[in-house]
Amino acid sequence: MQSPTSLHTLTSAGGLDYFTDKLKSVKVEQDSKGISLPQLQSQPRSQHHVQPEVQDALALGRPIVALESALVTDGMPPPTNLAVGRACERIVREGGAVPATIALIDGRVKVGLSDAELERIADWSVEGSSGGTGRGKVSRRDFAPAIALGRTGGTTIAGTMVVANLVGIKVFATGGLGGVHRNGQNTLDISADLTELGRTPVGVIASGIKSILDIPRTLEYLETQGVPVLTYADNNTFPAFYARDSGCKSPWNVNTPSLAAQILYNQFHHLSLQTGVFFAAPVPEHAAYNGASIQAAINQAVKESEENGVSTRGKDVTPWLLARVMELTEGKSLQSNIALIENTSVIGAQVAVEYARLTKESDGPQPSSVYVSTTSTSATASPRAQHDFTPNSQTVHTVPASTADLLIAGCAAIDVIAQQSSNVDASGSTAPGKITTSLGGVARNVAEAAHRLSSPGSLTVLVAPVGEDAFGQTLLAESAAFGMRLDAHRGLNVRTPVCNMVLDSRGALVGGVADMDAPAAMDAQTVIDSIRRHSPKLVALDANLAPTTIQEVLAHCRDSGIPTFFEPTSVAKVTALLPAMSAASASGAGPAVTYASPNIRELGVLSQAARNNGLFDTEWWWTVLDSLALESAFRAQLEILAERPASPAGMTSKGSLKFLTDQGVVQMAVQLLPFVKHFMIQLGDKGVLVVMQHTEPCAWSKATSNMSLRQIVAHAPNEQSTVVVRHFPAFDLAPEEIVSVTGAGDTLVGAVLAGLVKKPSTFADPESLQTLITMGQAAAVETLRSTYAVAPTLSSMVR
Repeated sequence: MQSPTSLHTLTSAGGLDYFTDKLKSVKVEQDSKGISLPQLQSQPRSQHHVQPEVQDALALGRPIVALESALVTDGMPPPTNLAVGRACERIVREGGAVPATIALIDGRVKVGLSDAELERIADWSVEGSSGGTGRGKVSRRDFAPAIALGRTGGTTIAGTMVVANLVGIKVFATGGLGGVHRNGQNTLDISADLTELGRTPVGVIASGIKSILDIPRTLEYLETQGVPVLTYADNNTFPAFYARDSGCKSPWNVNTPSLAAQILYNQFHHLSLQTGVFFAAPVPEHAAYNGASIQAAINQAVKESEENGVSTRGKDVTPWLLARVMELTEGKSLQSNIALIENTSVIGAQVAVEYARLTKESDGPQPSSVYVSTTSTSATASPRAQHDFTPNSQTVHTVPASTADLLIAGCAAIDVIAQQSSNVDASGSTAPGKITTSLGGVARNVAEAAHRLSSPGSLTVLVAPVGEDAFGQTLLAESAAFGMRLDAHRGLNVRTPVCNMVLDSRGALVGGVADMDAPAAMDAQTVIDSIRRHSPKLVALDANLAPTTIQEVLAHCRDSGIPTFFEPTSVAKVTALLPAMSAASASGAGPAVTYASPNIRELGVLSQAARNNGLFDTEWWWTVLDSLALESAFRAQLEILAERPASPAGMTSKGSLKFLTDQGVVQMAVQLLPFVKHFMIQLGDKGVLVVMQHTEPCAWSKATSNMSLRQIVAHAPNEQSTVVVRHFPAFDLAPEEIVSVTGAGDTLVGAVLAGLVKKPSTFADPESLQTLITMGQAAAVETLRSTYAVAPTLSSMVR
């Protein structure tokens, strides 16, 4: 067993706990290569969330564009606000950059939003931080109280700049900059956007200054703040939001993204100036509004605001004026607004791409990134986790965090083992003994094995619920210690899965408590969002997930052409696959899952459940079974195979393979082939049995049965399908060599997944299958000889 794990989590340079650091006013050291993070005090609840995709981009120096959310929460009416928010993100992606929409949701700063979160802040039917129309706006002054009160709101330009700078995003695209309000020389009503530009090093791309403001005084104020102002056009005519010409001139102009990026690099890197840069991009000509008519509408709106008192309401003034101008122009100003925001998104992506290129060329290649990605990382940071699961003699290869070949979703857990030192009756009291903790959970074990056995350059991503508790910090820290990527689904009501077992002095189980509800509460959309983010070649699920989640994720993968793998976990949970099987039967769309890895008992329970639920009585099922054309010759060959010894000559006798027919193992697997295309049945010390079907031409199409290879191959007369039964004997292992059986089966599955990612056609080729199963069995033996749930020595097998 492992020694008790540390309660610290790793914060890498890409870990992005900058926001928490800054809010707590912790001093950081800055050098030419970036920011080094200090230790953080553990907090009961992290106040930020950097979306994994954004973390990837930041860690690898990829182009990112920050997007504000106040235009969604307050700037445009529904449903236009949601459509524009989505359009801006789409445009940024099409331009080759990663969009990072910033918002405050339930007291948490979000850097990068899911579509569901974007929909939520676009819903004006629920009051936000302002209590008025829309969700409410959040600027620099609002973060601390809004976080403490758990509010939801859209970040303004100033608020977005604060967060973007703290996490390292240097390009920000938005609509129109705030400024000095009319009569501002008397009211001192000056937007925080201007002072933020004067102290926050972010490049802001907007369509000039909102035309409802005093543009000349705003430009004077920006000059006082030392902010470079440039028109993004062929001339230096300064735009006025809806109009292309405000009557003012910019000190400079620039007309290419590469030159704009060079200016940002000079400002932030060469000179290390702590002021922002403002690029004013005129609204596209086709969407520009007639100067005289728009000015008349603005003047009327300003006059009305003075008469009704709105002009004295601070941050409510601008949204009211824009809404009134839209009414007066019969919606034409809104169309201009949409066009100019989409235009700045295009420019923002182009500048971000050039800035990322320039930064990489100037600073050198980015290192490979090994880090933990979480929905929130409340943690104590350290340069390395205190307990390293990797022995000193081993090294684990690092991988570029942008790749994701394999995604595994399910349970990541902490096992707490309490063993008494003597067999005394301690009922109602405590007993002396030893307590150890170790990482566990089927999906986590499988993911670690796959990670350790993957080729350099390949990334395994684990998607699992992790609580904001000490156990969760342990999971994150130890996953980071050996370089495994963990996309943690976190939340206030999520408890890290824990299995607490009490053993007597001889190691026999006395009792325990298993708190394993979290995986079943993780919804399908969470997993699907991760799949869309990473575009994996293969998706694996363990049966700790809810049946409906498994069904929806498998359906998504089938529709997306992604092969899937189901690990049954236990006899009690194997039937979680039933809803997906029922859906496959109802639709006749083919197998519900590509691969499954039950043991004999799990296979039997699944078969019986399918029968009890009428899945073996449908016309579709009979049609598929008939197409396999398994006649008497197949049964005769199976009887011959069953007479063979379970282990080859010269190895420890483990009896014969008679159990394959006596217990109906092959029969059950064949009956389930309409639902599961390929079975890898774990037989314990008797090896592995593969039962599978192929409906496309492959190497098996020309293969024949071979008893010396423990292989049966049955071809349908019309060559429509091929059924294969192949037994792989277990390795010969003396009982005294076995340290622990925990995790051996998970290691086998992880090894097979790693092999499938490297060569997806493995099961279609006899030699490749032989190589893969043999490698998987060798990996399982390593774990049997180890005190760990997954042997750290697996890493050496890929060298």
